Amino acid sequence: MSVNACVQAANLVSPTPQLRQRRHSGESGQNLAVRTSSGVSCNKSRALLTLAGLEHSWVEGLDKIWLRVKYVENAFTHSEPKLRIVSASYDKNRFYVATNQSLTRFSGDDSWLASLPVGIVTRHRTGIKLKIKRPAPALPKFKSEEMPAELAAVRLQPGAEQPVAYLIILANMAFASDDS
Repeated sequence: MSVNACVQAANLVSPTPQLRQRRHSGESGQNLAVRTSSGVSCNKSRALLTLAGLEHSWVEGLDKIWLRVKYVENAFTHSEPKLRIVSASYDKNRFYVATNQSLTRFSGDDSWLASLPVGIVTRHRTGIKLKIKRPAPALPKFKSEEMPAELAAVRLQPGAEQPVAYLIILANMAFASDDS
């Protein structure tokens, strides 16, 4: 993986100031991810996303969803290869994002990613479809909604441990308040 692609991916998934305040055992999430991924060819972004998924406090209360997206076939039917969400890190007490779903189902047209070079971040505003958790004892537990979001994506080069190129995408639902 190129150094530039690695830096762009790490910047995209690096903890925000809010996340840095939520340190685990006095060590920042980024340092923990770097230490965890040592010996792996620049897989810091994947390590950060994995750790964020394990450490709920890193994403609690944030209007952001981090996605790992690959061009793969459906995990169950083994057909229809397309860009699919393979993992997602987000506040699971507030949202639900299905993995294995196509990126087009989550965020509409994905053609803006077709010519995205490795290591370059691009941004796109769109509506995203996700499930919002409803307070107990409401049934069903989740309500489907479409929300405006800014997507920031970076394509990572395939490596020995990841033979298929993949994307890290940050869906920021709080961008509207950032514009004022």
